[in-house]
Amino acid sequence: MNLIDDIEKLLKPPLEHIGASIYEITLKLEQGTHVLHVALMREDGPVDLDYIVKATELISPILDGSKLIDHRYMLDVSSAGIEKPIPIEHLRDYIGTYIAVHLRKPFRGENKLEAALVGISNDNISLEGFIKGRKYTTEISIADIDKVREAIKF
Repeated sequence: MNLIDDIEKLLKPPLEHIGASIYEITLKLEQGTHVLHVALMREDGPVDLDYIVKATELISPILDGSKLIDHRYMLDVSSAGIEKPIPIEHLRDYIGTYIAVHLRKPFRGENKLEAALVGISNDNISLEGFIKGRKYTTEISIADIDKVREAIKF
C-alpha cells in the first residue's frame, strides 16, 4: 500500500460515520507547499461549507495523530463537485442521474450526449435525452464510451 491508500483507509470509517465518502485524495507540491486534497461526496445532502468545516475538524486531528505524513502539509477538504467525472466501472451507482457521455463513435452525429442514465444491461447503458429538441431513448455500448461525468440539466 502507498501513502494515499493508507490515508484513505484511516479516514474512510470516521467519514462514513458522518455520511461522507471519499471521492479522491491527492498529495501534491503546490508553490513549495505540500497540499493534501481530500474531495468528499455524500448522498443525503450537499457538501457545503458547513459540512466541509465539520469534515475538516474530524480529519485534521486523525491525520495529526497518525503521523502518516512526516512533513509539513496543508489540508484542503472540498466537495467532489457537481460535474465530477464518473469512473465507467461505477456507472451502475448512477442510474437515474443526468450524465454527460463522451463517445468514441458518434451517435446521430453527436460525440457528446447529455441524458438520464436509465439502466445498464450486459455491456450497454440505456439513455433518455434530447438531441436538437427531439427526445430519444437508446442503448450505447460501454466499449464506445470514452468518459462520463455528472451533468447539470438546464
